[in-house]
Amino acid sequence: TEFVLVSSYKELAQALKKKDTVIGIITIEGAHVLGGGTEIADKMKQEDFIQLLTKNIQALKNWEHPPFMITLSHHFWNHLAGHSKSMKRPINNVLNQNKGKNKGITEAGWQVIRELLSTRNGKRILIDTKHMSAASRIEYYEFIKNHNYINPTNKIPVISSHAAANGFKTIDSSIEDADFMAKARKDRLFKWSINISDEEANIIHDSEGLVGLMMDKGNLGGIDLIKSISEHKDAEKQRAEFAQLFLDNAFQLVKAVGKKSGWDMIAIGTDFDGSITHIDPYESAVKMPLLQQDLLDYLEKHKYQKDLWFGYTPVQI
Repeated sequence: TEFVLVSSYKELAQALKKKDTVIGIITIEGAHVLGGGTEIADKMKQEDFIQLLTKNIQALKNWEHPPFMITLSHHFWNHLAGHSKSMKRPINNVLNQNKGKNKGITEAGWQVIRELLSTRNGKRILIDTKHMSAASRIEYYEFIKNHNYINPTNKIPVISSHAAANGFKTIDSSIEDADFMAKARKDRLFKWSINISDEEANIIHDSEGLVGLMMDKGNLGGIDLIKSISEHKDAEKQRAEFAQLFLDNAFQLVKAVGKKSGWDMIAIGTDFDGSITHIDPYESAVKMPLLQQDLLDYLEKHKYQKDLWFGYTPVQI
């Protein structure tokens, strides 16, 4: 088996023709790697900090295989943009996410966004909005909408690499209540604002972007529901219920868009390399064929949400 890194669609298409080949695309989770989020950055003059960020972005763009995308935020403050609450009990009792949580984009953050997305200093590196606070996402979406309106033939897609749907109609309604455990307990979907509202599904769709549905059960469903499914003794029934929940997240996004092209934005972004509570029957990439079969079986057996298939077959979906 050969491992190949690719940097363009052309290289990807060529690599896909090879047999026994694993293809890698470089991405980075957390723009703190550019020099933010440290005590040193806290003490730096703004112009020196921005100079450091710009220099490090240029270094990334000079790589033989520059990253395809970078998440602007991760779990903690990085001096660039506010992050969403992502940690639940008991982890959040040990790791404090409060500094910078729910803030917007800083001046340094805007410099990073402009430099990463620019094509004047090398290849464009896309922003992955996962982990960004709702406030910073709103600001970023406005920036992207303006760019794409002015540059319809050079659109910048919005990407959320590993996320789920929260079921709220708007971004604002998703942050009316703070992200505490009670907010996520009773509903079928996981209601925290780290997940994607219907309004955001439309923004991502209109930008010709992508949502990678994640394989973290704690982000796909409400706390009580996940506890109930996880305690199932019948493995087959448990897999069927997890398949239904996974599909519910996909259908929520497609329903928000309201047309066939809603399916174009949905991918799978497992987050298997993260510290997730994986869906019990699918603990690694080895189980992806089983997930595929379970999703197919569920759709075919129940004709589940057939009005949202928009003419596609279960295999095509």
